[in-house]
Amino acid sequence: MTTMNQFALLTFFNPVITLLLGFIISNIFGRKKIQWIIGIAVAVLFFFLVVMINDLNLSTGQTWAYFALYVITMVIGTVVAITTRKYRYKSDA
Repeated sequence: MTTMNQFALLTFFNPVITLLLGFIISNIFGRKKIQWIIGIAVAVLFFFLVVMINDLNLSTGQTWAYFALYVITMVIGTVVAITTRKYRYKSDA
């Protein structure tokens, strides 16, 4: 994999995927408190998958910055799903 492709993968596509995963997890589990635990677990597993695929080193700060980005985008996706669900239910009433 070339450097440009890896850069594009790590900085754009993976956060978009985790954002979508957060949105999907929140919609599947609705208002259950377990959605946060499952969301973080999925983010961690997805992060380790990306680390394995791209041969990243866990001892560098850059790798952990990517992990923080994954968790943040997944939480944003979950919050967006909760917010849209809240407004959708208000409009039905």
